[in-house]
Amino acid sequence: MSKIEQQSIADQLYHQIKRKILSGELKGGDPVLEEKIAQDFGVSRTPVREAIKRLESYGLIRMRPRSHAEVIQFEGQDEAHKLALVRLRIEALVAELLAGTASEADCQALDELVIACEDSLATRDVAEIFERDSALHLEMARRTGNQYLYEILERLDAKIQLYRISTCVTLDKISEDVKQHRQILTAICQRDSALAVALMETHILGLSVEKV
Repeated sequence: MSKIEQQSIADQLYHQIKRKILSGELKGGDPVLEEKIAQDFGVSRTPVREAIKRLESYGLIRMRPRSHAEVIQFEGQDEAHKLALVRLRIEALVAELLAGTASEADCQALDELVIACEDSLATRDVAEIFERDSALHLEMARRTGNQYLYEILERLDAKIQLYRISTCVTLDKISEDVKQHRQILTAICQRDSALAVALMETHILGLSVEKV
């Protein structure tokens, strides 16, 4: 098998395993066994190993020394509180910066991601909704032009996903969060910085904890 084909298989496995985690099919503490995954998908262990390494780098899986990989567990409300505080400040800054600089092209690109999130509600596929939500928030950070903001939020992304999974967010709550995306983007594209920040703070606090 060629290197390109191997990379393609590893990429597919990465997304398949990630979706199992984001959907709750694989839970915190569950083992992720190379041999079983290879058997289930009818592939060699090499692309499985590559996929697991990517998931470890992303932050959804940890390797046990001289043992197996397992899904990372979210560590409870204290960690949720700390995560919410950091994410609140970062994403509020993203909204503030974008409201001052967003071009028509930025607004159009972000609008497409907002629509993708809205469309995903019809599938009732929680993993897909979470992935598209992350894509939108990361793209907002990227379009501020501040690479440090983007890199910090990217590193937090797995923790944000783990928090969502651990709290068993309902589809009704997810639907409400997705609707807020449109309001936030409208405020950004109308250059209303104060409103964009207020809406983003409401959005993040509603997704995270009751108070920070």
